Amino acid sequence: MATAGRRTETLITAGLTRAGVTVNGPNPWDIRVLDNRLFRRVVGTRELGFGDSYVEGWWECDRIDELVTRILRTGIKRILPPGISGLTLAARSVITNTQGSERAGDNATAHYGQHDALLRLILGEPLVYSCADWRDATDLADAQHAKIDRLASKLQLRPGMRVLDIGCGWGATADYLSTRHGVIVVGITPVAAQATHAARHHRHSDVSFVTTDFSNFTSPKPFDRIYSVGMVEHVGPKNLKPFFRHCQDLLVDDGIMFHQTIGRRTPRASTDAWIDRRIFPGGAIPSVQQLSRAWSAGWVLEDFENLGPDYDRTLMAWLGLLEGKKDQVLDQFGEEMYRTFRFYFQYCAGAFRARELQLWQLVLTKHPAPYQYRRPNSDQAARWAPIDDHPDPTNPKTH
Repeated sequence: MATAGRRTETLITAGLTRAGVTVNGPNPWDIRVLDNRLFRRVVGTRELGFGDSYVEGWWECDRIDELVTRILRTGIKRILPPGISGLTLAARSVITNTQGSERAGDNATAHYGQHDALLRLILGEPLVYSCADWRDATDLADAQHAKIDRLASKLQLRPGMRVLDIGCGWGATADYLSTRHGVIVVGITPVAAQATHAARHHRHSDVSFVTTDFSNFTSPKPFDRIYSVGMVEHVGPKNLKPFFRHCQDLLVDDGIMFHQTIGRRTPRASTDAWIDRRIFPGGAIPSVQQLSRAWSAGWVLEDFENLGPDYDRTLMAWLGLLEGKKDQVLDQFGEEMYRTFRFYFQYCAGAFRARELQLWQLVLTKHPAPYQYRRPNSDQAARWAPIDDHPDPTNPKTH
């Protein structure tokens, strides 16, 4: 048994060394092992054991984000045998529908409901739990508002339009769009606590919030625009086609639809075991292949943009807010919750920094659309152009 334990420690230590990480070394990304059972646990349960052992105090690291970045860039995970938790998730994603309408509300409440008070404490204002746009921003609030303005620009909003927000969270995006752009927004969420907060804090006639799962939502008339931010990850691969079909039913023929979603670089079958177990039960980060198969019928992909590095910076900003309120978090929620979110933010930041995770913004229109979509520049709105409005190659003024 001792020999097997030493072999396990040697295997992991050698892999970390190739990544530039020294066990009990002096660098901020070096791992300090406080319980030698860590090595066998990581080999046995991989990501799940790695995260849980940190939360339980088996190891420390000043810069978990840099540790994770180095591990992912070097590919150390490939030298480890597949863990039981990962195999279980892979099988479950193929056999069962863990994001079906009967489970969607439970899955969402498991994270957003359970962690509602903590998230409202540490996310800052505006209360938005998704990737910000740091292109021209210097702080998180400006970056979140810039993200919403970017969304509005890509949707080419005009006053009086009816807009559907799928997965509206605490309502800040819907409120901002209505106030700034004069649109009428209906926000839906399966989490009652979010809808209650949204209705209480965003009281004006052009914004309303409904507690419902999207698959059960109906409207007496279609919407001019539809958007979701951070919701597609909770749809699940088995539900993507029905999701996009339902969006078609809810969108006018010449409407525009926008989705912002985390995406994975490779078409793996399942999500990360630790994230699934401890953060987002039932979540499934989509691949490009899964998304394209889902929208291939009836939609035109007008625009596809990757903002992955912005999510790295957003997560580190949230980490800064968490650390800034450490004493309050420890007092209200305990050390286990503090360490869980400290690991979670840095773990994901490292994955975005290593480019294992992406952040995609998609713009879709119905097929055939009567207009041609143009991506907005940073200083102008997106625009519709008639289909026959093509540049004349013989006239430079039309270029």
